[in-house]
Amino acid sequence: MGEEIEPSKGKVTRSGTFGDYEMIGWRYTDEAAWHVKVWLAGRPGDWIGYAVTDGHFGPGTVAESAMEAVLHTVAKWQALIAQHAPALEA
Repeated sequence: MGEEIEPSKGKVTRSGTFGDYEMIGWRYTDEAAWHVKVWLAGRPGDWIGYAVTDGHFGPGTVAESAMEAVLHTVAKWQALIAQHAPALEA
């Protein structure tokens, strides 16, 4: 999972895969919501975008399999950010 931190913008960008899905997401460090684009592996042109805050999706319909993939991956991203939090504050 790649990570990119843009300190001047306070933005974290990550990518990942889970099951048959690939995704990219970003979050501003002063906001709780992840903005995620998810698609079936190999079909990036068919992405669907979601906003996810504390395990809850914004308005709209979410396919069950995509929901599982996004929640699993966002949880990993959150854990990695938490591990690096002291380094980011320095």
